[in-house]
Amino acid sequence: MFRLKFTSLVLVLLSGILLGSDCCAEEYSTITIASDDAFLKPQVWMQENLRVSRYRNGDEIVHAESPEEWQRSNFKKIGAWCYYGNEKDNDLRYGKLYNWYAVNDPRGIAPEGWHVPTDQEWLNLERHLGMSIIEGYKRGFRGAQANVGGKLRQKGTEHWTSPNTGATNVSGFTALPGGYRFNYGTFLNVGIVGYFWSSSEIGERTALTRSLFYSNDIVSRSNNSKAYGFSVRCLRD
Repeated sequence: MFRLKFTSLVLVLLSGILLGSDCCAEEYSTITIASDDAFLKPQVWMQENLRVSRYRNGDEIVHAESPEEWQRSNFKKIGAWCYYGNEKDNDLRYGKLYNWYAVNDPRGIAPEGWHVPTDQEWLNLERHLGMSIIEGYKRGFRGAQANVGGKLRQKGTEHWTSPNTGATNVSGFTALPGGYRFNYGTFLNVGIVGYFWSSSEIGERTALTRSLFYSNDIVSRSNNSKAYGFSVRCLRD
């Protein structure tokens, strides 16, 4: 049974804080999620989507605005980010969108002490919220019986399109519908869906993701092209 949550603020350094760099410190809210399952450890998640524009060592992540720049980065398997719709106002609201090559870059996209969760770590989060192991390993829509998607999504329709079915956010995770960027550079479905990367790849072209929708209370587990632009949530080491 879902048992524990509390919020805190943690001051983390944007990826790439180096002496003399132009990066700034940034504050992210965090949430601790746990349950009575003795086989699962508590997890500390950021409550906000990642907003960094540099890797941990200070190197810049490519800012790919145009469809051509986005396609070029993916063709070269280079990490890239963008704002949804190339609108900077979306940064504080939804964070940045990243291709998987940024997620997987050995320089590290997550701040020191944090990492992009594996597929198994996403599954552990879902189990904390009531999903069974058997259901967890399935692909596609899962978790409806325990309303796992609703427990993860921010309540109301300030960001989510109505009706935002089943959203309670009892976990405190506060998932937002940041939409995504297609591999050809098109932006789609802000307000409708939130896609989140895992660090677990399936093959040369795809990696496992989680997605949440405005119209149901499921969590989708699927493999998607590494060339898509999705949101990133970080988990404490």
